[in-house]
Amino acid sequence: MMNELNKIPQPSEVAPLFPALGAPEGFVFVFGVGLAGDLLVQRLLNSQSGVCIRGENGDVLSKIMGAWFDAEARTHKAMTAPNADVAGLMREVGTLGRRLAEAFAKAVLAPPVGARLSGFREVRYLEPDVSIADQLRFLYAFFPGARFVFCLRDPEAIARTGWWRKVPREELVQQLSDVQDGFRKSAADWPSRSCVLQLEDIVQEPEKIRPLFTLLDLPFDSDAVDRLVRHVDLNDPEAEL
Repeated sequence: MMNELNKIPQPSEVAPLFPALGAPEGFVFVFGVGLAGDLLVQRLLNSQSGVCIRGENGDVLSKIMGAWFDAEARTHKAMTAPNADVAGLMREVGTLGRRLAEAFAKAVLAPPVGARLSGFREVRYLEPDVSIADQLRFLYAFFPGARFVFCLRDPEAIARTGWWRKVPREELVQQLSDVQDGFRKSAADWPSRSCVLQLEDIVQEPEKIRPLFTLLDLPFDSDAVDRLVRHVDLNDPEAEL
């Protein structure tokens, strides 16, 4: 089934039946853990012409993904039946995934007319309902031109910031470290579709955010980057990052 799902259509190919998926040229998904630079990246992307990255959505897409993976499992089982219409079953589960993605793109992402890139930023990954690996598989299969941005920061620094300060430190730091290791692995698994941004590096050397622009085929906007990082104080526990 994965060979079939990996035949990713272009936006122009899905547009007739799935207009919300076909409207943008591609989709961008920003992964973070909160206060790790993901909000800064969202602001930077939204400052670019033709880019619309929505904020957190309560991880609603993982619930949709979970429903699809349940259907995929049932389809795998049905394929083992005698005289099963394997090709038909694959088409059905593929169409279901596209319909679910279309509904999400239309109702939640709601890309404005003329948007070239659409997507969202999410931070609920410490205990995800669907593994990061499976989430990327779904996003890649059903959102044309999907690309992934992983935002990292020193776990100790995150734990000293914002709402994270209310969480027991030792367990939190390990959780944050594990999740970010998972982000790195995911980026390595999808090298042509991903970039990893370390917040400390960006603040110290703004040029290091250039891979984001390269990934999304955007002109590098040094002025926008300077505005992004100029007033960032990584030592401020109340900073919105």
